[in-house]
Amino acid sequence: GTGDLSPSAAVDSRSSDTAKGRDVGKIKQASETLMSAEPNVQGCEEVPGELLDFEFATSTTEVPTFQKECQRLIHCIRKELSSVRQIIRPTGKRMKLFEIMCGPESELTKQCHNLGGQARRFGLFSGDLGTTAGRRKLFSYLCAEQPEHVWYSPECGPWCRWSAMNMSRSLESLQKVLDDRRQRLWQVALGVVLCEHQVSLEKHFHLEQPEGSAML
Repeated sequence: GTGDLSPSAAVDSRSSDTAKGRDVGKIKQASETLMSAEPNVQGCEEVPGELLDFEFATSTTEVPTFQKECQRLIHCIRKELSSVRQIIRPTGKRMKLFEIMCGPESELTKQCHNLGGQARRFGLFSGDLGTTAGRRKLFSYLCAEQPEHVWYSPECGPWCRWSAMNMSRSLESLQKVLDDRRQRLWQVALGVVLCEHQVSLEKHFHLEQPEGSAML
């Protein structure tokens, strides 16, 4: 479908077929090289859930809080983006929109195309952003095409008002919501890094979350 970044797919843009093949070939070759590289020994492995304390309180203990874990993930993902930026160079395309964590038929990209703009989708069909390889693939396109707008739509379930209500129902419900949030902290960290990147280029970043989300 449109925006599928699998090796057999073509980029959905307004350029000629020859130009599209040339650009995609370069990006894919660089992306495959990055994904085959050995990950950092430290990596972005999760801290076991039982060691995490949800409270964002300052503490003299060594128990990692959600805040500290998120900061650690941000540091890891910044390094991943930095390593890609050293290899990938801008292609000069005028990419208007890059939708991240969207569906294969998302409306924003569809409407952008209808208005004559170039847009790309990156969802689970394109790569798992919970992995280093998936993020490197994302960053390869991000650095090469430098979109004017990045629209980021991380999962809202663990952060929405319904989750807050469920936290008050029982200790078991509270623990489930906190576990769900812990498992998705990488999405918060990725959003921070994407925002920093766009701001550094004087471009735009948009975070999609419902009103009342604890992620906002």
